[in-house]
Amino acid sequence: MIEWRPYHRYTGNAARIRGICCCDAYQFLCEGGQYVILRRSSLGDLEETARGCHPRARAVWLQLLLMHAEKCQRGNPKMDIWL
Repeated sequence: MIEWRPYHRYTGNAARIRGICCCDAYQFLCEGGQYVILRRSSLGDLEETARGCHPRARAVWLQLLLMHAEKCQRGNPKMDIWL
């Protein structure tokens, strides 16, 4: 199970988007050497999960994309856009 918590922006360099899911529901970011996955809550607030090193965050990203592909109605649910 993926645990989501309120997003706390890194105060250093600007965040770089490294990946976006098919319908932009999730974003994979790099912030100051750490990776994090973001989504919008039902209230419109940003939430984060898997903050940390690339291998750990990437594993959660792939798991999230697989779960998302089962229910996505827009775009190509298997698409993983890397920037």
